[in-house]
Amino acid sequence: MRLLCERRLKPDKSAKILRFLFIVIAAAIIAVAAAGCSLVPEREAAIPELIENVRVKVDSLPVKRGTLSVELNGVATVVPSHTDYQFFRIDGTLSAAAVNRGDYVKKGDVLLRLDSGSFELQVIQQKLAIENMQSVLLQTLIAGNIDEIRIEQMNLEIEKLKLDQLLEREGKRVLVAPRDGIVTFLDGVRVGSPISAYRAVVGIASTDQLQLHYVGDLSAYLNDIKVGMPVILQYQGSPVKATVAVTPLTAQLDENPQRAEINAKKLIFDLVDEIPSGLTSGANMEFKLVLNRKTDSLIIPRGALRSYQGRQYVQIVNGETRREVDVQVGLVNQTEVEIVSGLTEGQQVVVNQ
Repeated sequence: MRLLCERRLKPDKSAKILRFLFIVIAAAIIAVAAAGCSLVPEREAAIPELIENVRVKVDSLPVKRGTLSVELNGVATVVPSHTDYQFFRIDGTLSAAAVNRGDYVKKGDVLLRLDSGSFELQVIQQKLAIENMQSVLLQTLIAGNIDEIRIEQMNLEIEKLKLDQLLEREGKRVLVAPRDGIVTFLDGVRVGSPISAYRAVVGIASTDQLQLHYVGDLSAYLNDIKVGMPVILQYQGSPVKATVAVTPLTAQLDENPQRAEINAKKLIFDLVDEIPSGLTSGANMEFKLVLNRKTDSLIIPRGALRSYQGRQYVQIVNGETRREVDVQVGLVNQTEVEIVSGLTEGQQVVVNQ
């Protein structure tokens, strides 16, 4: 019995030994693997290359002293200086337009005509009424009744007045040219369209007096342009003198929205001397209008002036260093700026940064 038990115990002991050996071997393998990872050589940390500082070229110009002017330059068009605007004195419907814009007309030429309706029939009827009244008056005179004669005479005068008024009204249906000139304005009139009384429909411009018109953006110059300022014009290479006659601030109010919009951007120049030979309406002339001028002023290029949140400043170069300096600005034109304070003559200001 004892022998049987010993035989049964021996296999259990062997199994335990095998299990122990397996655990030891597995632990050894893990340890070797961990040690193997530590044997891989570490990479050396990358060392950044030293980059040489790049020097940015700075463009600078000196603060100079000189004359600064604010000018308006452009091209003006020669136009007649006076235009008569014509209108009907009665309402009606346009029946005929005898002219177009750009036509030359003579004094008395028919321009536009309103529809007369049954005018001719009304005239015939009124003339017949006058003849009837004359016949009645004649019979009354033969009868010798003084009181009736006076009444019939007054009736006859009334019928004649009616005819005069009819003819006068018909005369108001026709517009004629008040002078020789060119049709420069024709306010969208078309045959068959209604025409209101006292609405300007035709403009006749005189050709014996000329002036110049310039239309452009004047918003930056409005407060500086004054009536009477001298204007220098160029015609065929020779200077021509003129003066400012009308500005947007002095132009008459115009109820027509299109003309009012143009007037808000228009300058009118009057010629001072006689009209140059060969100058006609439609020609163009270059002009220069000096709005302001200062001498012995400190001046910098406009590109050197900087602004930020209402602050105006420049950058001054001193050797290889730069610093910001606040400045007070005076006149400014398209290329230069007057410096009232903050800089002195000869200082170098940055213009490219």
